[in-house]
Amino acid sequence: MAKIKQSPKMPAEQRREQLLASARKLFTEKGYPGTSTEEIALNAGLTKGALYFHFKSKEDILLALVKQMSNQFLLALQSLPTPLTPLQIVELVICHTKATKPNEFRTIMDIWVQGMRLPRIRKYIRDEHNQKIEYVLKHLDVGTKVSADELQQLVVLIFALCDGIAGRRVFNRDSMDDAIQMKLVRRMFEGMYQPAKG
Repeated sequence: MAKIKQSPKMPAEQRREQLLASARKLFTEKGYPGTSTEEIALNAGLTKGALYFHFKSKEDILLALVKQMSNQFLLALQSLPTPLTPLQIVELVICHTKATKPNEFRTIMDIWVQGMRLPRIRKYIRDEHNQKIEYVLKHLDVGTKVSADELQQLVVLIFALCDGIAGRRVFNRDSMDDAIQMKLVRRMFEGMYQPAKG
């Protein structure tokens, strides 16, 4: 096997991103179990030593990829003006998934599914999902008196709807009519809860 010459001038963060991009590509093509750390390093044009400088294990690489994807959505959610409405959250997901290229979105979903097979990453995904639910619960305005249980379940329902929209983009993007879907979602949520005025 030919030795890889690394540029000593490349910043550490750039090397880390190179490794993540390589792992993302290989995990998508060959699957997590079928990819070795040596292949990830080689595909990134780096040494195995460089890989282990940034990550302790292959699982740490997969976790870093999952965190990267999770953080993007949480930041997008936190960028919305508060108080939040159910419609804003669904609209964010429709716009976010629409703006993502089909192959890119399939890759995200694939990485997510592979991560769910590992207990530590599954726990991270569950905790991170709960963090999003808590954030929305804290900032949601439905404008109508509802019980704490109903509010909790409304937020779970919103996220379930969002997960379904995201999944549908992967399976059959052409079946999605965003304008009609937004009209229907608006009717559904406005019929249940009228936002508070003023």
